[in-house]
Amino acid sequence: MLEKHEREIREVLERDTKKLEAVKAPFPRITYTEGIELLQKAGHPAKWGDDFGGDEETILASQYDRPLIVHRYPRR
Repeated sequence: MLEKHEREIREVLERDTKKLEAVKAPFPRITYTEGIELLQKAGHPAKWGDDFGGDEETILASQYDRPLIVHRYPRR
């Protein structure tokens, strides 16, 4: 994104790119079960089998300094 569109991000969207500049792979990987445990430790009433929506994603992402990947999501 920054390689091709940094000017647009700064000038058109008027956004600071410092946070994007800090994003470096590899990204943390956690299982769905670990995600539920982290949510519960943060005081969220999540239980195994629940879907992750915006609120849950925000809580999980706030515990890391970069994007994370949640894998082994349960099937219904």
